[in-house]
Amino acid sequence: LANCLGLLGDDQEKIDVLMKLKNTHPDSRYLAEAAYERANTLLKLDKSEEALLDFSQFRQAHPEHPLVRMALLNEGLAFRNTGALENAAQRLKEVVERYPATQEATEAISFARLVYSDLGQIDQYIDWVESIDFADVQQAKLDSTLYNSAFEAYALEDLTAANSRFVQYLERFPTGLFIRKVRYYHAVSLEKAGQEDEALIQWEELFQLGAGDHRDIAVFQLGKRAFQDSAYDRSRDFFIQLGPDDDPQKLRESRFYLLRIADLQQDAEAVIGIANTILADEKTPPDQITYALLLRARARFDLDRLPEAASDFQQLYDHPKGVSAAEAGYHLARILFMDSEHQRSVEKVYESMERTPGFPKWREECLFLLVQNFIALDDLFQAEYTLDFIEENTLGEGNKERIAELRDHLKEKQEEANEPSASEGEEGAFKSLYLNDLPSIELPEEEGEELSIGPGETGEEEDGEASLEENLTKEANNDEDDDEQN
Repeated sequence: LANCLGLLGDDQEKIDVLMKLKNTHPDSRYLAEAAYERANTLLKLDKSEEALLDFSQFRQAHPEHPLVRMALLNEGLAFRNTGALENAAQRLKEVVERYPATQEATEAISFARLVYSDLGQIDQYIDWVESIDFADVQQAKLDSTLYNSAFEAYALEDLTAANSRFVQYLERFPTGLFIRKVRYYHAVSLEKAGQEDEALIQWEELFQLGAGDHRDIAVFQLGKRAFQDSAYDRSRDFFIQLGPDDDPQKLRESRFYLLRIADLQQDAEAVIGIANTILADEKTPPDQITYALLLRARARFDLDRLPEAASDFQQLYDHPKGVSAAEAGYHLARILFMDSEHQRSVEKVYESMERTPGFPKWREECLFLLVQNFIALDDLFQAEYTLDFIEENTLGEGNKERIAELRDHLKEKQEEANEPSASEGEEGAFKSLYLNDLPSIELPEEEGEELSIGPGETGEEEDGEASLEENLTKEANNDEDDDEQN
């Protein structure tokens, strides 16, 4: 009857019938099987503590019964369910020791892996299994066991346990079947835990393994770290190893780093070549398009390829993105000046300052360019008045030398023309024509669209670097910046 109730899924009724059998027929020949089945059913109902008590009573009452070995095995399972992992491990080892080479012993060895994994002692489990004479467990199986234990902890974001088990794997299986995966996930786990120097060692070891899974990620991470350490040649040597068969996102990011390296090393030709590749990629993010276009424009300007530079700067100017548009407006006016289009250059200066008023660095450059244009136009009165305006409102000490040089040049021109200075002429005449509409020098910076450098670097990025727009704004406001073209 009890077995029938169990087959029908009425487990509680089954337990009641088995208990009735014990109470009403204490001498029944089925008493031992009934006691075991009652304990086993309680375990099935997740009543592990009650099951443990019944299994223990069964073993004490019937120590020689064939089901004792199963009772011990199930006690190991019940102890794990209650969180008593040490007791669970002890019961499972007892099964193996008392009943070697049995089906129950084999099951105990297999189940013990979970218990030792929960304890964070998977290396001790492997030591134990290797000491069992009858255990037919191949080395590859143990290799897999330790890797799976480490990966389970990693997947659950238990970084401390994961890193500990990855270390155990590397110590025990330095050339194991999962060595490449262990190096990769260990590096990622260490980075998540904030242990970047330790992670770097794993990336280097993974790189040294040669071609294979995750090597492109290792190459990228090593290149990125070298860039952060200002080791630009080493960084470039890593990034150029990535090709079309590697992770597309990492390849795209590596090109961007190569562009920045070329710019930092003032290799204008390399900047143009890398920027061309980035701009030809339809999947390049908008912020990187803006930055690549700006660096290519600067490089072409530095190489005196003015028509091409003007084309790039015009694109940036037509689609204002904060400081990049301010810089583009200045350079368009500068190119007009270099082409002796002085009046058009003056007009472009005022147009640019009106469109992008919030960037002091480029506003100052525009005002200096105005002085040069007025001198070239022989409008010395307005040149001097503008220079006075710069001197009174300049934001940086580094401009004093430039102001002095322009004053010397202006004085020579005035002496040649025998023209009075602005202070001797009609007060306010120039200001009413040109400076009344100039915004104040102390205006706050215009909020520009933020530009990120990569994933990851999403953001989660990935890894705390400033956005491209922030980098450009800092560059634009650097008082020590010396533009040789000026």
